[in-house]
Parts: sequence; structure tokens; C-alpha cells
Amino acid sequence: MSESEEEKIKRCECEEKIKKYKGKDYYNLNKFNLGNIGAICIAILLAIKPDPEKPEAEKPEAEKPDPEKPEAEKPDPEKPDAEKPDPEKPDPEKPEAEKPDAEKPEAEKIKILCVGNCSIGVEGAKAIANALKTNDTLSVLKIHSNLIGDEGAKAIAKALKVNTTLHTLNLYGNDIGYEGAEAIAEALKVNTTLKNLYIGCNNIGDDGAKEIAKMLKKNRTLSLIDIHSNNIGDAGMKEITDGIKGNFSLKMLKMSGNPISVDVETAIRQAQTNKNKLSLTILCIKNLLTNLSMENADDKAKLPAYLSPFAKQIKDIIGFPEEEIFTIVWNNLHSIGHE
Repeated sequence: MSESEEEKIKRCECEEKIKKYKGKDYYNLNKFNLGNIGAICIAILLAIKPDPEKPEAEKPEAEKPDPEKPEAEKPDPEKPDAEKPDPEKPDPEKPEAEKPDAEKPEAEKIKILCVGNCSIGVEGAKAIANALKTNDTLSVLKIHSNLIGDEGAKAIAKALKVNTTLHTLNLYGNDIGYEGAEAIAEALKVNTTLKNLYIGCNNIGDDGAKEIAKMLKKNRTLSLIDIHSNNIGDAGMKEITDGIKGNFSLKMLKMSGNPISVDVETAIRQAQTNKNKLSLTILCIKNLLTNLSMENADDKAKLPAYLSPFAKQIKDIIGFPEEEIFTIVWNNLHSIGHE
């Protein structure tokens, strides 16, 4: 479908705004009102790959004279020369060489992209998400306050399953509900590079919080998650409390602005404190594990014997059952620095 005159004008305006950042690695387009057309322009830049260096074409070997083949007839000096082709005159039988596309944009190595408050909507989010599937330079994406909704969040989630460079994602204030939260949580069960997730000021509710909690039990790379002002009540926050117990990578949880009771808030803060104490205790006993390769069932069977002298101490500090302590240690050996 050809673009309308209005769309063409909008695209040209967006391209002019984007041109100011050409050659830079930080595109700060916050409040530029790009709309979905501008987001598509950005997505095109994110998706462009630099042209690989073309190998030189092999030169054909000079043809050796065949001794059995008669020599070509020498030209007769008395005969007029054959008409030489005019180099400026095009040969009708020879196809014209393809001219380089002057309009093709150059590849940009964008590392930080901020398109917050740009009215990109669902279609704009989908365009950027598709580009993220192949982009290998972007590390920070701020796409906050764009009303991308669940559909936009689902598109971003699909990209997170395959993207390996993004470490910070800001989805703040995007009207994301349960379905969007579920999709993001599922993606982060397999993504191993994202470290900071900002999904505050949405509406994921208790059900969305439960999906986040399930993810936290598996994910071992997130260090910060912001779920503030998401209409999460006691039921959802209790699930989050359970999710962070054995997660040693998560260092910060932002949860303010949710309608939870003082008891639940105290419990989740205590769980984080207890986890930190457990982490320190495990670090203290890490030296006892250096003789174990921790790669097979036999090694795992030896673990309780090595930890038993410390099990009572750990239990007194945080109240975890011994069996749970052993499981947490086993699942987090890499996180606590054991090689």
C-alpha cells in the first residue's frame, strides 16, 4: 500500500529528527512525538547490518598456448583494421551494470535508544521488536510511556527470547496487563542477558505478579526489577516473596505504590535481607566446595556432608529447612562465585 501525502510528510519530519543523531551511539528521542511511522524509521536503522567485506574475485589464469592447436591467423597489414567498439557507446546486448542505491541508509551502531513519550503505539513497538531480533548493538532500550499495551509487550517478549545484547529494558507506563506481563516473564526464563527490567506504572495485578515470581525462580541474570504501582495486592506480593528467596542475582526490587499490607511488605523486605545473609554465609563456606566439581549426582550427594557443620547456623539465621538450604546452594553455585 502506497503511503499517503500526510504519512510521507510525517516520515520526512521523523527522518530529519533522527538525522541529528547520525553516527552517535545514543539516540535520545524522548518526547519527539515520532508516532508509529517514526518508530518504523528507527526500526529500519536498528535492523541494518553493515555490508560484509566482499572477497576479491579470483582472477582467471592466463590461458596457456595449446601446442596441438593451430595458431590464430595473424592480421594482414594490407587489410583495413576491423571497426573498434566505441567505449562511450552502450552495447545494446550487454546488460547495464547495476548502480549503487544512493538512498540506502548506512548501518548505525546504536547502543542506547530512548523513544519514551513518542506515541509509537502497538505498531511502533512491533516494528522495534522485529528489529531487536537481529540487532546486535543495542544494550539499553527505553520505550516507556507509549501505550504499547499487551500486544506491544508480547512483541517485545518474542524479541527477548532471541536477543543477546540488551541489558536494560524500560517498559514503564505502557498500559501492560496480565497477558503482557506473562509474555515478558516467559521470555526472561530463557533470556540470559537482561539485567534491569522496569515495568512499573502498569496494571499487571496479582496474576501478573505470580508470573514474575515464577520467572524469578528460574532467571539467574536479572539484578533489578521495578514493579512499582502495578495494582499488586497481598496475594501477588506473597508470590514475589517466595520467588526471590533463592534468587541470588536479584539485588534490587522496587515495589512501592502497590496496595499491600504492612505485614506483607515487612515479610518481603525480610526475605530479601535473609537472602542476603544466606548469600554471605554461603560465600564464607565456599572454600569447602573447591574440591568438588559439582557436575554430577555423586557431587551433589556429597554436598550435605560438606554443609552440615553450617546448616544449624544458617537455619538459626534465616529459618530455612536444611534440605532447602542444600537445594539453594546447589542451584546458585555460579551466582555465588563457585567455579
